[in-house]
Amino acid sequence: MGVIRLHTENEKLIFDEKPIITSGNININSISVTVCDKWLSLGETVDFWAVFFKNENEMLKRKLENGSCLIPNEMLIAKGSFYFGIYAEAGNGDRVKTSKIVDYSVKLGTATAAEAE
Repeated sequence: MGVIRLHTENEKLIFDEKPIITSGNININSISVTVCDKWLSLGETVDFWAVFFKNENEMLKRKLENGSCLIPNEMLIAKGSFYFGIYAEAGNGDRVKTSKIVDYSVKLGTATAAEAE
């Protein structure tokens, strides 16, 4: 299980830990984000979201629960890069989002016996 750990500094998303994540390892890898005070100042009723994509035409959104969410399986099926960012949405409609998207490289995983046949 790999946990990509990040934090925000204002609207920048910054890596703290970048574990090696290999293709095929689905439903076990996640991101965990600690947000700075700027994000928390939106109030008590704030939803935090992560948006993942391999290309701009296929984006997947996941709600962060206690700052964490699983990385969508679609990002981990094959080796290569995926991209993500986060945003917060307050009950009154105010929104803060990261100033940039970050990228992450998935390494080639070993094939299972079923895949190798």
